[in-house]
Amino acid sequence: MNAAVVFLALVAAPDLMLPAAGTSFEQAQQTWTGGRAVAMTQPQGFRRAVIDTELIAELNRYRWTPKRPDGGFDAAALARCWVGPRFVFAYDDKRRLRFALLRYSVPVDRRADPEGGWSAHRLQPLRRTVAALIRQLGLRPATRDRYGNVFGWTGGSPQIQSRLRYLPERDELRLLLRF
Repeated sequence: MNAAVVFLALVAAPDLMLPAAGTSFEQAQQTWTGGRAVAMTQPQGFRRAVIDTELIAELNRYRWTPKRPDGGFDAAALARCWVGPRFVFAYDDKRRLRFALLRYSVPVDRRADPEGGWSAHRLQPLRRTVAALIRQLGLRPATRDRYGNVFGWTGGSPQIQSRLRYLPERDELRLLLRF
């Protein structure tokens, strides 16, 4: 593997792997298997790459949708995508990684609850994954509910910006990266 491209392995959760800014399309294919290549120019490419994966919804949520100088949607920024069941990587027309959306399943562990009660341990899968991502990306709380529970995190560096949000109705964390 190229020394300029470093994949970040998370110590507490070894199955969590993050792309680096220089991750090529081919490296994404080798590391995140089970996907398919989707080009914006192919029939139904836009739907398969950005609508079905909910990438466009996440980009819109954070106002990161790529725009042309005239204000219209810039499809060249998402020219080719590597799409899998738990990820989508969007590359521009110059073959640079622009966005990555990664989904992490964090099911509530009801077995941790005592008979007829509730235990904070039921959220351990969520806490472990969030803690690993916080360490790796330097995330900080951004969205809290009225009880003070954190549902969204934000982070950034000159090379990468990140947004993480918890969807309790799906037992899922969504990590959006912008390069």
